[in-house]
Amino acid sequence: MLPRTLSVKEAASCLKVQPRTIRVWIAHGRMHASKIGKSYIIPEPEVEKMITATKTSTDNHFTTMTKQERLDSIRGCLANSDINLDAILSLRRKEANSRKFKAGRCNSCQ
Repeated sequence: MLPRTLSVKEAASCLKVQPRTIRVWIAHGRMHASKIGKSYIIPEPEVEKMITATKTSTDNHFTTMTKQERLDSIRGCLANSDINLDAILSLRRKEANSRKFKAGRCNSCQ
C-alpha cells in the first residue's frame, strides 16, 4: 500500500514553515518528493521524519531568532571572510527600490 502524500502547502503547514522552505529542502535533498508536472507530492512518512528531525535538532534555534539576531549571527560567521554583508544588503535594497521605481510604484515621486 502506498503512503499518503501531501502537497507542498500541506507539508509546510504541518512543519510550520513556508512552502518555499519545503521547496528548498527538496532541491537540496533534505526532503524527498516526487514531481508531478509543476507540483511536488511528498510522502507522509517524509514529513513525519522531518518533524522528528526538527524536534531533535539543536540548530532550529536559528528559526526562532528575530531578523536582527539572524543578521548578527551571519555577520559573526562572516567576520573572518572577505564578504561584506552590509554591502550586500545595501545593494539588494537599491535593486529593490530600482524595480519599484521602474514599475511606477515609487511613492516618493508621486
